[in-house]
Amino acid sequence: MKRIIVFLAPALIAAVFLGCSKDHDPAGFGKYESFMKKPANLVATFERSTDEISLSWEMPDTNSVKMFSVAWSDSNVFDLGRRSSEFTGDVNTTRKMSVSHVLRAIGQPANADSFIVYFTISALYSNETFNEFVGPRSDVDSALVYKK
Repeated sequence: MKRIIVFLAPALIAAVFLGCSKDHDPAGFGKYESFMKKPANLVATFERSTDEISLSWEMPDTNSVKMFSVAWSDSNVFDLGRRSSEFTGDVNTTRKMSVSHVLRAIGQPANADSFIVYFTISALYSNETFNEFVGPRSDVDSALVYKK
């Protein structure tokens, strides 16, 4: 019995090492950077006169972009806050959003006197390689909603 264990132990250890995955790259967009870029220079601004938030951003190449996804959060650590998002439906790089819609979507009272909302933009790609693939997010920008 001892000989069987002594013989099988190295074989078992070798099988475990050979059977482990060699794919240790973390998930990310690194290998797709030649195909897709993230939106740049996002600017979010609260316009008190119209009670809207204006968003504008730049996109270096919109050839395979179908539309954009606008996402917003109540936290500067974007994914840890209450979030909401919507698609723009076009490739325009500007967007106006009603403050009451934005606040209600993240569970805040629509008549809040002051509140900071954080925004990010992603492109939705559709081409022969990617079928409605949401690309990397832009850097986060914030708008201070101040109604007093």
